Order: sequence, then structure tokens, then C-alpha cells
Amino acid sequence: MNKNKLFHPHIFVFSDSASDGNLKLPYYVTKIQKNDLTGNDIEVHLENPYNVEIEGKKGDYKMEHCSNKDFYVSLTFLYDPSISSKPSKTSVTDKKKKDSPHAAIIDESRPQSTLPSKSTKEMDSYWYKIMSNERFADIFFVSSDNVKIPSHRCILYEVSPIIAKIIDETSELPVTINVEEFNAETIKASMDFLYGKIDSIKGKENEIFKFAVKYKIKMLMDACCSFFEESVNPANVCEIIQIAYSNNFEALKQKCLKILVEKKKEIDPSKFADLPKNIISDFFAFF
Repeated sequence: MNKNKLFHPHIFVFSDSASDGNLKLPYYVTKIQKNDLTGNDIEVHLENPYNVEIEGKKGDYKMEHCSNKDFYVSLTFLYDPSISSKPSKTSVTDKKKKDSPHAAIIDESRPQSTLPSKSTKEMDSYWYKIMSNERFADIFFVSSDNVKIPSHRCILYEVSPIIAKIIDETSELPVTINVEEFNAETIKASMDFLYGKIDSIKGKENEIFKFAVKYKIKMLMDACCSFFEESVNPANVCEIIQIAYSNNFEALKQKCLKILVEKKKEIDPSKFADLPKNIISDFFAFF
């Protein structure tokens, strides 16, 4: 028999009460050159499209046996119970099944996920609806215009080390944070961004960036920085370059310096003259 000939394909199924249904691992047997010492002349190849650990190792599992003797094998499997029933890699069988008379059997080992499919936009809207629900708010910002903006500790604790410290040091609920420097519009837009409404900061980036810096909300700072890189021009470069220098945004620094050099005639001389000395120094060194 040819060494690579496929015969007796089977489906091995294992399940766990915590897993998402049964996981199916196809296996097949090939004839190999007989080992005179052990008598083994077949190889059992257990495919592992889910990349679980079999006997302490990831990847496909292979073992040799004697074809004229019954054998029983006990294997250990280690895997995340939440693993999807969808394989994490392309199976070897997928490559062979076109030529295999058992294609229909093997194809059954490729169960498709039955979870509903949602677009990114739909999911963003879904999470925004949940997280912006004021009914379960347990932290409030009081803005400079004396408006209370509700939010959730579980979100702010993860994104802001400053707010996390306030939460840790506060024993009463809900937590109240007085924000004297920012109005309700700025705070609300910042919270909406954290809930997944990415476009909420559009047109308010300057003030929102200051809010993000105060509370060290990095993801909000990065989003504003991306906007600055896209929108910097001769009219606003003197303001944005100071933001870049204050926060060590290197790419933004270089882009601003380039505009200062190439578009100097279009820049307000009074704004240019008010720039810090280190920026002026870098400006002349940039030539």
C-alpha cells in the first residue's frame, strides 16, 4: 500500500459542559514502512484545527501502531472552554478532500458558527446603547457649567489612572468628580467616544485633548493626535506644534516643523513669534 494513501477516515469528537458544543477533530490512517523492532506499520494522524494542546503540545498529533493488533489510547486535551467551534487554522484534510472519496465525511468536521453576524457599525451602536444607559451610572462628572454627566466606573477605571485613583480613594457611591475646567459638551463627547461613538469628538478635538491629558486617557489622546496630524495647516500649526512638543508626539512635531518651514509666509507672524524658544531653535535647525 502506498505510504501516503488515505484510508478509514473518522471523526473524533470531544466535548465539555463549559464549551460551546462539541469539537470535532478528523483523523486518518496511513500505511508506513514496518518497524522491525516494534512491529508498527501504520500512522494515526489526528488533525488539530483548533490548536488545542494534545498531550501537552499544540499542533496535529501523530502516533504509530501495529495494524494487526487492537489498541486503545488515552489522550489529554487542554483548551479554552470558550473556544469557538470554528477551526483556527486550515486543516490538512481541506487540502486533500478534493481528491478523497471521503470528502463528504471529512467536510462534516468543519462546523460553521451559527452566531449572528453584525457589522462593526452595528456592534458599535449596540455597545454604545448599553454603555450610555444612565440608569446604572455609578460615577458623575460635574462640569464647569454645573451639568452632571453620568458614566460608569468599570470603563473609566480601565482607561484613566487618574480617575482610577479617585475611585479607589472614594468610599461613597456614586462617585462625583468636579471638573471646573471643562464644559458639559466636552465631557459628554469624551464619554461618548469611550462608549464607541468615535465621531463624537469631531470638531471638538482641542478641548477634548486637554481633557484627555488631564485624566491621562491615552486612547482619547491618540485619537485627537491622529486628527491633529490630518488637519494641521498654516492657520493652526502654531497651536498644534505646542501640543506636539508638550506630549512628545514625534511624528506630529516633524509634520508641524515642515509646515513652519515650507509655509512660513502664510503663518501669522505674531503667533510664530510667541512660540517657545525650543521650538524656534528646532525650526532653524530643520532647514
